[in-house]
Amino acid sequence: MKQFSTKNNLLPLVIPAAALMILAFLPSNNSGAGDTTDIDRSSDLTGSFTISGDPLVAPLSRVWAAEFMKLHPGVVITVVEDAFSGIDALSRGAAIYQSMPRLGPADAETAPGIETNRIRIASDALSVIRWPWNPVELMTLEQVSGIYSGRIVNWKELGGPDEPIAVYAMPPGTPAYDFFKAKVLRLYGLPSADETIEFGSNVIFVRSAEEGNDLVAENPFAVFFTPVNIVTQEVTPTWIAHTAGEEPSKACLETTSAGIFPIYRPLYYYTDGQPGGIVQEFIDFCLSEPGQDMVMLGGYLRLFFPNLDQ
Repeated sequence: MKQFSTKNNLLPLVIPAAALMILAFLPSNNSGAGDTTDIDRSSDLTGSFTISGDPLVAPLSRVWAAEFMKLHPGVVITVVEDAFSGIDALSRGAAIYQSMPRLGPADAETAPGIETNRIRIASDALSVIRWPWNPVELMTLEQVSGIYSGRIVNWKELGGPDEPIAVYAMPPGTPAYDFFKAKVLRLYGLPSADETIEFGSNVIFVRSAEEGNDLVAENPFAVFFTPVNIVTQEVTPTWIAHTAGEEPSKACLETTSAGIFPIYRPLYYYTDGQPGGIVQEFIDFCLSEPGQDMVMLGGYLRLFFPNLDQ
């Protein structure tokens, strides 16, 4: 096996020291966040409502709904997966429309007779992980696309060792696969975007994110994209920049909440106007510190600052 070179000629970028201090996935101590004293725990809170919409957001909605109903036994919340509904679900009986933006033409945020009220509830992001001592610490989106399309096949092309890249990917048809294909492989939103780019013949599709993490931990020359909540201590996330010359970042609470990290998207709840009663109580719970601490149970990242609306 060849020795790694300590020289990395990937990009003329300097990673700011402050950015290295960002701690991923730790609960925020922000004094503006809600706490349990902000939540009405009275047993007389009663009523029912429905949350409908994107199946990708449904697991998180169910986590919150189950806990809220445990706190308030008189409340019944029904979570419906409806991949074909839009915000007009609010005019068909749903109190909350759950949505994760797709890449491409945006889902309509308006419908006749609906006063759109959008609330950001969490974040989704993918990490591109590698062996911890691989010297290629950062890449651009185009370079990651090059790896997964088969145009870049050796680490030396990225300033690393003269070794072939072992390329692993999430299973086709999974949300992570679809998101990566549009956002990274096909470079959505960049001048070089190309809808014809496909995964290269060099890509090995694993059965699960956990399997991909294990393969990277065992192989100094492997790379894998994975939901951020699956990343283990045996691997390390790669710093990602939109383009050469731009400041890179890693997926963490701060960068995803601020929308800085290149491979991220927000999750939203929509209501018809400002909600009241138990619907507002539920949303307040979701955005509170206890509610946000449960976000990873639903497979996503909590907001760095709960109640952040952007």
